[in-house]
Amino acid sequence: MAPSDSSAPDLLRVQRAAADLGHYLSDAHVPLHTSGNYDGQRTNQRGIHALWETRALEWMMLTERRACPPCVLEELSPYDPTWTPWEIIQESHAMVPEVLAAHLEWDSLCQERGMGFQRRGRTMHLAPTPEALDLWDSLTSRSTWPRHCLAAERVALAWHAAWMDAEQPVLSSPREQTVWQRLKSYLPLQ
Repeated sequence: MAPSDSSAPDLLRVQRAAADLGHYLSDAHVPLHTSGNYDGQRTNQRGIHALWETRALEWMMLTERRACPPCVLEELSPYDPTWTPWEIIQESHAMVPEVLAAHLEWDSLCQERGMGFQRRGRTMHLAPTPEALDLWDSLTSRSTWPRHCLAAERVALAWHAAWMDAEQPVLSSPREQTVWQRLKSYLPLQ
């Protein structure tokens, strides 16, 4: 265990580090993020990235009201900051061939009736229909939602492990910041 640090934790730095850690761990759960073909650009499957990461998840969250199963910390594998990220990347990369094959089949089955106009904010855009998204979910062995839930679980485990490794510091609310301090918090850590 690391020696105790006598300085008080900087909540803004902790929040920034936690956000970065959560972002990158979540991204590692997306199969195409582990491939040089992340948007199907090498296999003429452009748009597959948005289909997996945005369209399908939005449809699942908004139309089906899916929820991740509750996680019980004691029942989960411990988070190892050295090995767990690599295990996640290996799991995700193993899914790449299946996801690309599913997209080829999905694309051929949905050519005529797979797209429709959808309102997003104040604009209309062409997007997969709910029926096409259900087909996508089926062709990918319904793996998108469980992968999303697993990402959330592992991010929580990583945050918990980091907090434990830091000897469980008490993080109090930050004092009111000036505009300049808030802007500075968006710059890379120094």
